[in-house]
Amino acid sequence: QASWNNFRIRGGNVYLPLKKKDLSKDLLLDIKSIIQECLSKKGYVLIQEVYDRYRYNADFAKRFNEAGYHDLSDFRSLLIKLEPNLTGHTRILFHKDSTFDMFDVFIKEMGPKEWYQRKDFLDTGEKIGLALVTSNMYFNNFLKDKRIFPLNEDFFFIDQKIQVPEKVLETVDFFIND
Repeated sequence: QASWNNFRIRGGNVYLPLKKKDLSKDLLLDIKSIIQECLSKKGYVLIQEVYDRYRYNADFAKRFNEAGYHDLSDFRSLLIKLEPNLTGHTRILFHKDSTFDMFDVFIKEMGPKEWYQRKDFLDTGEKIGLALVTSNMYFNNFLKDKRIFPLNEDFFFIDQKIQVPEKVLETVDFFIND
């Protein structure tokens, strides 16, 4: 008898648990080490990134397919089974105690910049496996939540990046006080 945790819902349809064969211990240990590597380097796991390491290898792809892991959703279930302390989005997993959120993921994946464009966020969303509409929703939420600020309609900055030189502050102070 299956537990409720094994059922999946996609597009309003309920899927019964797959009868998955066991994967080799070596393969499972390899996957666990990649999970740990991602967590230590980035603080999160991009499911697509880990999945792609295996699905383009004919031997691994065959082993996953034979074991009943056919897509990214199945692979995500495997990752959570291997590391029960992971939680998160359908495309990104965090340690349950992590302070990372989607904003942190976008910024880390884009790298530090003085200015960002909407396209940077949309391209990064695609890179991490998000639909365009989802990436756009995150971008708009980042604006609404004041995580990013518009310089104009094309360029945006993160408040921590703005550094006003002391001389400019003195000049502004002079004009305000006179």
